[in-house]
Amino acid sequence: MRYSLALFMAVVTGWTFSPPVAAADSSVDKPSDTALLEQIATLAGDDAAARKQALFDLAKTGDSRLEAFLENYRTGSVYLWNDQIVVCTETEEDEDFNELAPLTHPLTGEPLLGDDDKQVKPDVSDLGDISPNRD
Repeated sequence: MRYSLALFMAVVTGWTFSPPVAAADSSVDKPSDTALLEQIATLAGDDAAARKQALFDLAKTGDSRLEAFLENYRTGSVYLWNDQIVVCTETEEDEDFNELAPLTHPLTGEPLLGDDDKQVKPDVSDLGDISPNRD
């Protein structure tokens, strides 16, 4: 009993007086945007185990920008378009009743712009489904 109390006190004292964890420094082990986008691209693959591992790896990065992305992925708002991962949370209809998908960047949430500097809005039929429950 005395030894377990001593061990408990040693652990508590160690935690109390230890320096802050490096996670507060966002420059430590933070993956680049390119690395994050490569991990995100894995979600478009057919290998369920690789997709699952990519989700774990993305969650472990601690990058706060991924919160919105992972929620969009969970709700089926993430797609593959022109070999890139994109997000579309709502669709629009044009004057000819075509259903268009205003696209945003998966990390920044900023609108994806075309050559005309306007938001890209392809037809929804041009988007590939990469929702988590597509198997």
